[in-house]
Amino acid sequence: MDKIAHVLDLDRQRIQAMIQRDSTKLMALLADDVFFIHETSAKDNKQSLLEAVLSGAVMYRAVETSEIETRDMGDWLLLTGKAHITIAVSGRRSEVAVRFSSAYVEREAGWQMQFWQATKLPG
Repeated sequence: MDKIAHVLDLDRQRIQAMIQRDSTKLMALLADDVFFIHETSAKDNKQSLLEAVLSGAVMYRAVETSEIETRDMGDWLLLTGKAHITIAVSGRRSEVAVRFSSAYVEREAGWQMQFWQATKLPG
C-alpha cells in the first residue's frame, strides 16, 4: 500500500474510532501535540478531545467524507475535503457540513494526525 492510501485508511480508522469511542485507537492515531479546530472555532488538544469523546459529552454518530484531495509533502501529508457530520453535543443532536483540512505526520510510532480544521459550509 502506498503512503497516501495508507494515510487515507488511517483517517477512516480515526473516524471510526471517534464514532466508537475507541481510546486505544485514538491514542495511537492522534499526535500528542495535535490541535483540532472545530467548525465552531473551538480548539481542542489531544487531552481535551479525548475527554470530550470518551466521556460521551461529544458523540460522533456518523461522518461521511467526500471530495478528498491529498498533497504529499514528504514526511507529512495534507488532506482536504468535505465532511457531513452527525454529532450529539451534551445530548443535542445536530448535523453539519464542513470543508476540512488535516495533516498527518510520519513519526517513529507511525503516521499520526497532527492537525484538523473545519469550516462550516453555507446552507
